[in-house]
Amino acid sequence: MSRRLVGILLLAGAVVLVPAAADACPVCYGDIDGPVARGINNGILAMLAVVGVVQVGFVTMFVGMWRRGKTTRERRESLKVIDGGMR
Repeated sequence: MSRRLVGILLLAGAVVLVPAAADACPVCYGDIDGPVARGINNGILAMLAVVGVVQVGFVTMFVGMWRRGKTTRERRESLKVIDGGMR
């Protein structure tokens, strides 16, 4: 066997034999008041804030497009076309 394969097998064996390295975070054990839980909650709120800002931006963009279209339509309708013209 190559040295690299032996190293990988030894590392895998060490991870399996050391159960503390495979433990879950304190939140998974029920510590809902710890700093990890507060960090996770703050991360969720930050992601929700980003999504909310993007959605507000889209709504603002579409309202602006609607208003611009309405103004353009009103200007176009205010122009009078002369009937008759050249014959």
